[in-house]
Amino acid sequence: MSFLCKKKIVLSASYGLGNLGDEAICKTLIEDLFSTGLVKKITVLVFDKVVFINNHPELIEEKRVSIREFFVGPKVLLSITKIYDFLFSIYDLVYCDLFILGGGGLIRNRNDWFRFYIQPLKIVQFFHRKTAIFSIGVDAVEREDVILGVNKIKRVDFFSVRDNESKNNLLAINKNFSDEFIKVIPDPVFHMKSIYNHSPENKKIGFNLTSPDLLSLGGKAFDKGKFLNDLSGIFNELFTKEKFELVCLPTDTQKDSLFMSDFISSLNKEIHVTLIKLETPEQFLKEVSRCRCFIGMRMHSLIMSSIIEGLPILGIVYAKKVENMFGEIGFKNIVSADIISGRDSIIKFLSRPEDYVFDFKSTKDSSYDGTKKIQFLLR
Repeated sequence: MSFLCKKKIVLSASYGLGNLGDEAICKTLIEDLFSTGLVKKITVLVFDKVVFINNHPELIEEKRVSIREFFVGPKVLLSITKIYDFLFSIYDLVYCDLFILGGGGLIRNRNDWFRFYIQPLKIVQFFHRKTAIFSIGVDAVEREDVILGVNKIKRVDFFSVRDNESKNNLLAINKNFSDEFIKVIPDPVFHMKSIYNHSPENKKIGFNLTSPDLLSLGGKAFDKGKFLNDLSGIFNELFTKEKFELVCLPTDTQKDSLFMSDFISSLNKEIHVTLIKLETPEQFLKEVSRCRCFIGMRMHSLIMSSIIEGLPILGIVYAKKVENMFGEIGFKNIVSADIISGRDSIIKFLSRPEDYVFDFKSTKDSSYDGTKKIQFLLR
């Protein structure tokens, strides 16, 4: 296909907010789209251009990718650059060949973020541009304003969600699409490219924690103090029997780092702990590949870790939807965020992590299905 016939794409989701899971999705989509040989230009709509570029330094010299700050408020009038970005975002949306919204957990029982996500979608729907909603997560929704917004999604050429629970939640609130139209496709990050292999150094344990607002399992409020005390108690006990190092890998710099700092302060002072400031998804892969095993709490810390073949992984899940998603692909190495109930499982995992290696190959292969559909839409 000649360069003049190639297509212009616009991507939008939770990009430019500093969450490495979302940025890993964006990185994978960009690589997948260019690999088709059908794409001329990609515009990424972001919340903060500086944050986004910091997470994607490889795009600074990439002439085929434009980065636009689209999600702006009244402050846009104070910056010529922001005005320029906003206007060119509109132009790119109106004249794109395909708009892709996703992935990530975009539909939740809260309206603060969703009202931003739907803005570019309204524009492309008005101008009848091809649209794909790609491997998103959908929570159970009760808020009427969110349901109203979701039902404004009408003209879509391809719609996929990342698990069956998301599909059921979507169909429960949006009557514009049939069961057959909504496809279930694993998160694209399962097939993100990596140059790193599992090369464990000493007895390093990779670690990721986050502090949820609510503990969905059991419907109880999340007791941060009890969680940290119970979890640090397990590691302190284990350290008396076997020495190890902890490598803390926050995938959301602000939220995760603060929570993990509190966890570190509750550990035995003899335990060697390294809290690493991660800037890119590649940095996460590099660090986790050096660990003997990995324990993660954020969904995408687990998905990114799955890319490192042979790495033992244990998930601490605080939401039933995460447990269900991994259950659908057969991954059972998970414990509840009610740490006491999972104490024995955590100790067994840390004692013999090599017994907990899971083969993600079939999930990785299935995660390419979305890219194949996008390729079909571009022809």
